[in-house]
Amino acid sequence: MAEFGNPQLVLAEFTRAHPARRAARRLLGTGPVVGGCWAVALVTGRAWTWPVPVMARIMPGVALVAIIVLLAVAALSVPYLSAARAGTAGCIGIVVLDTAMIICVIVADPAVTWAAVLAVAASAGRLAFSARCCVLSWASRLSGG
Repeated sequence: MAEFGNPQLVLAEFTRAHPARRAARRLLGTGPVVGGCWAVALVTGRAWTWPVPVMARIMPGVALVAIIVLLAVAALSVPYLSAARAGTAGCIGIVVLDTAMIICVIVADPAVTWAAVLAVAASAGRLAFSARCCVLSWASRLSGG
């Protein structure tokens, strides 16, 4: 204890430095930009005219809200395991949501617009970052950190 200090302070530093927590903060910061790209792509592509079932229109929004909650818990949570688990789950959710958006938009509207290319590129970048963070978070859990 004399060498490391108060256990609560040590745990707080581990929590602050956890890869999932850092990833959650970055994803929350970049989320509005990527969301804006998708909004422009869907509006300019006239998404309301696409032959997509109602549930397929609602589910991405519901998933997005759940992912934002997970990322917020990871970014703000004090307990180490809560931050780690919520951050990892949020990163996995972003990977799934971005992949689904890219695939669904390409299938629903094969006409490629500049806005769709921009949104796909933004999502692809976030997807690569999220996948990397999931791996780092998982490696951290396996090593006991």
